[in-house]
Amino acid sequence: MPRLRARPEDSFLHANPSLFRPIVAAFLFVFLAATTGCSNDPGRGSVKGKITVDGKPLPKGMITFLSEAGNKDPFSSAIVNGEYAIPDMPAAAAKVYIILPLSDEPLQVDKGDLMAPVRPGRVSKLTVNEKYQNSATSGLEFTLQKGENTYDINLNP
Repeated sequence: MPRLRARPEDSFLHANPSLFRPIVAAFLFVFLAATTGCSNDPGRGSVKGKITVDGKPLPKGMITFLSEAGNKDPFSSAIVNGEYAIPDMPAAAAKVYIILPLSDEPLQVDKGDLMAPVRPGRVSKLTVNEKYQNSATSGLEFTLQKGENTYDINLNP
């Protein structure tokens, strides 16, 4: 059985040279569209602000923004003397919660208490509503815009 070989002059493009450029252009267009994608990236921004309790700066703690964009990653910052800053996060809505500082002093336990913890713990000296320590109950929400943002919060006891 004789072997058939394709000859270049038998190809579709060789037979129709006027179609070569449009076909290459179409492949190039599809390739570029696929590699650049249709990004829904909302952009990036930064946020800074002051956290106060009854108008006085929160001495220390941590603030966390749970972004609604992308992978919904958390973005946290230490609160020092009532101030915090997060330099880079997605521009989108975010739920916010605040972790209060712990006292440097150990928890005082009555030595006669049989239910006392094995290892004394530490508690916050501040009297702030516990709802702020959970994103579902804090009621704190912020929509970050592109660029620099400020979000000041006054916590109620």
